[in-house]
Amino acid sequence: FSDFRGSGAPNLYSGEKWGEQSGADCGGQFDIPNGYQVTGIVLYFDDLPDDIIINEGSFLNASSTTLVEQITAPSTQTLNIDFLNPVTGNDKYIFMEIINNGSNSFSLGGGYFKISPN
Repeated sequence: FSDFRGSGAPNLYSGEKWGEQSGADCGGQFDIPNGYQVTGIVLYFDDLPDDIIINEGSFLNASSTTLVEQITAPSTQTLNIDFLNPVTGNDKYIFMEIINNGSNSFSLGGGYFKISPN
């Protein structure tokens, strides 16, 4: 998840994990290779965010995205999410936002997408 960009000054913990503090958010775009599909995601947190929003977009129509998954108030530090509908890699990308409300802080230790041939 090295493509994350934050709205605040992130704490990178010497490369160990990504942290946003004082209500700052972050997001990143992740390209899906053609011929593959993303069926879910696994995320590892030390401190939990308020919301996680995952959208699907197309390089062919950059003005339109589709909500894939929204997790409000996650309650466990390891999130193992299976998408209801896989996101196919035919000119598609996933945009993920991790949101803090108010003065909340989170730290993301890592994660991965569940990818398979389509």
